[in-house]
Amino acid sequence: AELEKLKVHLGRQLSMHYESKTKGTEKIVAENERLRKELKKETEAAEKLRIAKNNLEILNEKMTVQLEETGKRLQLAESRGPQLEGADSKSWKSIVVTRMYETKLKELETDIAKKTQSLTDLKQLVRQATEREQKAKKYTEDLEQQIEILKHVPEGAETEQSLQRELQVLRLANSQLEKEKAELIHQLEVNKDQSGAESTVSDPDQLKEKVKDLETQLKTSDLEKQHLKEEIKKLKKELKKAEKRTGKL
Repeated sequence: AELEKLKVHLGRQLSMHYESKTKGTEKIVAENERLRKELKKETEAAEKLRIAKNNLEILNEKMTVQLEETGKRLQLAESRGPQLEGADSKSWKSIVVTRMYETKLKELETDIAKKTQSLTDLKQLVRQATEREQKAKKYTEDLEQQIEILKHVPEGAETEQSLQRELQVLRLANSQLEKEKAELIHQLEVNKDQSGAESTVSDPDQLKEKVKDLETQLKTSDLEKQHLKEEIKKLKKELKKAEKRTGKL
């Protein structure tokens, strides 16, 4: 009779422990899912930054080539300065204006270089976030495996030996869950600390706002470069006309 009472008592305790740990596990899994969603937002934002950066690099290459061509024409025009001065003062005005645009382009390229560095820093943050996501995913998989183990633990036990074995499994499961929960909390704290220490992005919403701001700035730079490009085309035409007039002289 005493053995039966002990079996019933231990069975109830086992059931209560199982229910408690299952709820705790579900809470940790939900917390992991929330973290995974936050990291997914960071990854999507990083992809937008990568596309914007690639477009900017292509534009920079085109503008660099055009700037070199314009510089060569400027040197040629300057070498014929005396002739141009006597032939048409308007060409000199074109040269001066072209130099102004050249200076403006250099300033714009410097500004773009700074923005590019900001993109690089954000990409580094995203790489770190991806690593944390992979770790969180592994923790989740381990927790799910542990849940499966707990699901197969019977609510009752027929012998004292089976009760002891089941209690041992439960203790091991409990220890593993506590360890993994501590690791997850540590990862969450690392995520927050790194974001705050970098002074770049403190949460996904701020990251999204940062991305939007950078994209707006890059778009503005793109439009400004396009405008300068059109102005340079006009100046190149004027320089060609000036060269033709000089050739006739």
